[in-house]
Amino acid sequence: MIPQLNNSFLTANGGANHIANNKDNATEPQFPERVLQFGTGVLLWGLPDYFIAKSNRDGLFNGRIVVIKSTESGSIAPFEKQDNLYTLHVNGITGGKEVREAVVISAISRVLSVTNQWHEILGLAIDS
Repeated sequence: MIPQLNNSFLTANGGANHIANNKDNATEPQFPERVLQFGTGVLLWGLPDYFIAKSNRDGLFNGRIVVIKSTESGSIAPFEKQDNLYTLHVNGITGGKEVREAVVISAISRVLSVTNQWHEILGLAIDS
C-alpha cells in the first residue's frame, strides 16, 4: 500500500526533513495566513507556492496560503486528506550539475471552495 502524505505520516517518519530536502517545516504551520490564492492548478503549486514555502524555510516571509478552489468541478477533500501537503519534484541543472529533489510543501493552510464557502472567502479578503 502506498502511504498517504499527511501530518501523521510526516510525524511517524521523522518529519519533512527526514523524507525531503526541507530545512525546517516545524514552524510553518504556525505562520499566519498572508496570501489569498485563487486557483488550484499545478502551475501555482510549482511556482508561487514553492517560492513561498522556500521563503518560509529561509526565514524571509513567514506566512501561509489560503487557496480558493475557484471551479465547481471536483472537491476539496483530496487537499484535506493530505492536510494540504504535497510533494514537489524539482529536476534541473544548477552550475552544470544535475539537481533532483523532492520537497514537501506545507505553505498551504487550507483550501476553500468558492461554491460553498464564499462568505468565508469574502471575510478573508476584508481582513486583509
